[in-house]
Amino acid sequence: MLRKDLNHIVPEWLLAMVVATVLLLGLAMEAPAQDQPEEAEPAAVATVTSEATLTGLGLELEAARLATAMGDRTSAEALARALSNLDGDRIPDGSDAAVALLWGQIDLELGQYSEAASSFGKARGKTSDHDLQVTAEFLKIEALEAEGQDEEAAKSWLKWMSKNQDHSLAADARLHMAWNRLRSGEVDAATGDLINLEENHPWMTADPRYVLGRATAAYLLDSGTSAFSLPHTTAATFVVYESAAWLFGPYSMTEVRILVLLISLATALLVYALLRRETSAWFALAGGLVFNYNYIHFTKDHPSGEGDDLFDLGLSIIGPVAQDTLTQYDDMWNGADQVHCEDLTLPDGQWQDTCQEVKATDDHVPEVLRAYLPPDGDSDAFSLYRSNEFNEADDFIEASLAASTESIDLITANFSMEIYCIINLVAPGFCTIEDSMPYMDAILEALEDNQTHVRVIMENANSYGLENRVTASILYPELVRLGLDHLVELRFFDGRLHAKSGLIDDSLLIIGSQNYQYSAWGQGSGLGENDMTTTDPDAIAEYKAMFEAKWEESIPVTEAEYGSTSK
Repeated sequence: MLRKDLNHIVPEWLLAMVVATVLLLGLAMEAPAQDQPEEAEPAAVATVTSEATLTGLGLELEAARLATAMGDRTSAEALARALSNLDGDRIPDGSDAAVALLWGQIDLELGQYSEAASSFGKARGKTSDHDLQVTAEFLKIEALEAEGQDEEAAKSWLKWMSKNQDHSLAADARLHMAWNRLRSGEVDAATGDLINLEENHPWMTADPRYVLGRATAAYLLDSGTSAFSLPHTTAATFVVYESAAWLFGPYSMTEVRILVLLISLATALLVYALLRRETSAWFALAGGLVFNYNYIHFTKDHPSGEGDDLFDLGLSIIGPVAQDTLTQYDDMWNGADQVHCEDLTLPDGQWQDTCQEVKATDDHVPEVLRAYLPPDGDSDAFSLYRSNEFNEADDFIEASLAASTESIDLITANFSMEIYCIINLVAPGFCTIEDSMPYMDAILEALEDNQTHVRVIMENANSYGLENRVTASILYPELVRLGLDHLVELRFFDGRLHAKSGLIDDSLLIIGSQNYQYSAWGQGSGLGENDMTTTDPDAIAEYKAMFEAKWEESIPVTEAEYGSTSK
């Protein structure tokens, strides 16, 4: 079943335009009051008061929206009361449309969709400005959909589109039509709308609502093989669609609005690769190699034209540990959804039709698990495995970090807090150190108990960079409070980073696929991951030399601009 409120994702720029309209109309109509300074209205303040003006209430709307997003409707309710009590002479003549628009937005924040639709309809009738009329009608139809009036909204979208095909909101209206049709079971028509967007408004293909729409259409058509021909991020969304309720269940749709955009890009590449079966061996080799099986690790001047200089690390170990890795691979392979294609020699667009999903089973000769592979040397090495059932790697890494007495040197793409802490980008203070992950708690324990020196090199680009910045903004103040800030330094990698590695006390080296992120940590949750651990002096010496070189090249958090991959 599709969730109705997935559709109710209002573009931020559209809301900003509504707020700006309220402010401009209010300011324009209030301007004559400047001739009588002794009667001038007091400036708007953070708390809505009985002295509020229409302009002041417009300014309050954005703060009220933020509070509502965090589950607190108090500010929105206060705005409603203030607007209801606004004295007639404080509502400038000719500002009826602005008042109606403001009421509509307040009603939306309070979940009063019927009232919102009514207010936006009134706004349309109270202005002679054509663009404002079109925008008000657009908002009214959105409110109808939020209320569940899909049939009426569908007729209204067709009427709106017939008159406003060249309007700046036309692409968003087309996307609304597609989702309306998806909910109504008109999947073919919805797919047509989405293809229309791709052809006539290509920038919309980066919109997560479009991506989810294409994937949803494929899902409803039960056309798993058709997902192969979709754009990469859409194909990725198709794969994870059935688990979306599990992923987003604990969060409000306002939080999802933030999370979908930031997370989808981070997950799309890996899941798409799985769709193409290009990484089927990646898990088997994850203990020794964590590279993606595609071109991005090659240099940018690679003949393919697809290299991205993505930095990664791996360990090559010969010995009994190989049997451990095979056992772990079998655990992930058995029962997994396997795409089996009968004929890969057919042209693109046809071979996909020979594919079907089956449950995977290991079919190698069991004796390979009994064969003894002699070690190539006398160093200690062992593998660490984790899944949503086994947390061996989590427990070992946490214990090792907490027991550190001298140093912790990490090169890791991710160094993040809980998944929802990305909200700190728009609501600083939403997360605190109490929302840290277990590995960070272990590091804090080592800092407090043993005065361990900690250095972390992390990614600065894409969603990883955003999450890492949130971590820095939360961790540093806590370290200052504890008097431990002199022991820790975070830097951004000079380039693109994919590695997950750490050296503890210059004696224990861990390299693998496990991110220092919520996606790969936690009892009963997280991805399947594999790490290799060794005390080999040569491997440790090589890592130390490499770390020091990368440390000198890396950029202190306080000096790096977001997204910068070079000094």
